[in-house]
Amino acid sequence: MIFISLKTHIKHPKVCVTIGDKEHNFPLSREGCVKAGQFLQKNGKREWMYSSSVDHSEEWNKYLKTNPADIIEAAYDAVVDEKDAKRKNVIIKILDWCDTTKFQDNLTKEEKAIYKDIVAESRKRNK
Repeated sequence: MIFISLKTHIKHPKVCVTIGDKEHNFPLSREGCVKAGQFLQKNGKREWMYSSSVDHSEEWNKYLKTNPADIIEAAYDAVVDEKDAKRKNVIIKILDWCDTTKFQDNLTKEEKAIYKDIVAESRKRNK
């Protein structure tokens, strides 16, 4: 279970990401929320819960103009989008190289037919 809460009644307020019994703290700031979202994505976390402190603006409105959950989720999505774009670029490069005669000349007739289907399907998916 992953739980995100705010600690606002301390000298340096924090966003706390608790995974099991480990707590990861980030400053309660826009940058801290971005780092928390990036941390979640880079560590393969896909689901989490927010404490009521995240839901109630009186807990965070002295430090942020936007709900911290919105910032965390936008940062998480940005990392996903970046990874997807990089993956898509690599696939395109592979397909472009495979589209050369140097590659295709080494395929059997049957392999060429399979290759043609793979390329068509991959190009559809990666547009």
